[in-house]
Amino acid sequence: MSLRKLRIGLIMIGVTALSACSTPLKKANEMLEAGNFVEASQMYENLVKKEPDNVEAVLGLKKSREKLLDKILIDARKARLSGNEFMALDFLLSCQKKQGEWQMPPSVLAGTTQEEELDGGLKFLTKIVDERLTANQPLGAEISLVKYDPLYSQKAQASGQAKWQALREKTRVKGRSWCVSEVKSAGLQTLWESQVYHTEFLERACRYFGEEPFSKISGQRKKRIEWSVTAVHLNKPAAGLPPDITFTLEEEINQGIRVTGWYESLTTRVLKIDSAGTYRPSHQTEPVRLTHAYEEEVPYTEYEDKKEKKLVNGQWVEHVERVPVTKKRREMKTLMFDGKKHSQTLTLAIQLDALLGDAQDLTVGASHSSDLHEEGVEHSQNIPALGLTPKRAELRAPSNWLKEQLQVEAKKFVGQLHQKWIDQMCASAAGVAAEATAQSTATLSVTLNEQMLRCLRDDRAVESKAVLQWGTKEWGVDPNDVLRLIGWWPT
Repeated sequence: MSLRKLRIGLIMIGVTALSACSTPLKKANEMLEAGNFVEASQMYENLVKKEPDNVEAVLGLKKSREKLLDKILIDARKARLSGNEFMALDFLLSCQKKQGEWQMPPSVLAGTTQEEELDGGLKFLTKIVDERLTANQPLGAEISLVKYDPLYSQKAQASGQAKWQALREKTRVKGRSWCVSEVKSAGLQTLWESQVYHTEFLERACRYFGEEPFSKISGQRKKRIEWSVTAVHLNKPAAGLPPDITFTLEEEINQGIRVTGWYESLTTRVLKIDSAGTYRPSHQTEPVRLTHAYEEEVPYTEYEDKKEKKLVNGQWVEHVERVPVTKKRREMKTLMFDGKKHSQTLTLAIQLDALLGDAQDLTVGASHSSDLHEEGVEHSQNIPALGLTPKRAELRAPSNWLKEQLQVEAKKFVGQLHQKWIDQMCASAAGVAAEATAQSTATLSVTLNEQMLRCLRDDRAVESKAVLQWGTKEWGVDPNDVLRLIGWWPT
């Protein structure tokens, strides 16, 4: 290779390498120019991590972050002017978080916008808090104050810190007053003895605001919701079920019901379930003639031409002679032998019925049926040289299959039980209230607050529209946020 060609080659390699290195930076610059500040800042950040001395990437990162902060503040103003004040506050939270992470303020002009938006946000929050306090919803007011506290609790980032602290204190005072009023209207002793969920909720909510209304109450709480159960008992085992299997079904339902609304560890009621049905195992054995196919090497003779030179009359002459050659080939063979064929059929049909309380409309039933038929052979032949070893039928153990089927049934039944509880107790707040009034001395004896709070503690029942509507009406916000605030989220 000539010196000139070598130089050209090296130059091309250098240009290619430079082009490859500059591609990410070029893309980041293009994103910045196009106004895609999030993507640009991420690209610059990745570049700076790899090349901390890359001045252009460092400057690009700073500029893209400044632009992004400015954009967030502009979006906050647009949201406020369009009437979406909560979205505007969320933008401000996002902006403040990024400023803290990046340790950088927005531009001077955007900084002015930030102060103006913070002032506007404080006026809006003051209005919302006053409305909720007037509606006797201090928990709802507190939810908003806690969420946006980072915006106003630090002097360096909020001009109205004194106003903010006064707003927080006014809410706490109202919260303590609300607590005393709630406990008084419900009756302290009545709450403690019969409304367990209402009591636990008020204990946590009052403690949050600095009140301890139940501190002087002593003694065991006397009752839980009357429909609650602590265990399950099968009245009549299904026909043909082995005793240990029946016990398994009962245990499965007992374990499952612990995560439903029916379960209460402090009650003594046992949910009685009638079980009916049949279980028929069948196993048959018959002799069979089995065939095993295998390959075997068999010798055979083949004739081949053998060429050699012989000296004839003083001359070498080529001579061909056919000679026998022994070879081997693999042939398929079969071996017949005696074995046994096993045929197994398992049939299960089971019906479970539970009567919850005394009302017929609370009957819950579930049925399950399943069949298993399988066959297999066994033999004792053991000729490893032929690839033949003893074999078992390998049928499923009836007890294992039966346990699996009963687990399926138990899960299905528990699911129906829990759905019945949700439908009866959580689907309609108005229905629960009417039922509680009509049957105040009968099986169902609950207050609306007690039952709705119990529904809120259930991660499936909490999706009920009636429960969410009730909680929103009570506190002015999503009830799930209230439970998180007081540390009473479902466990």
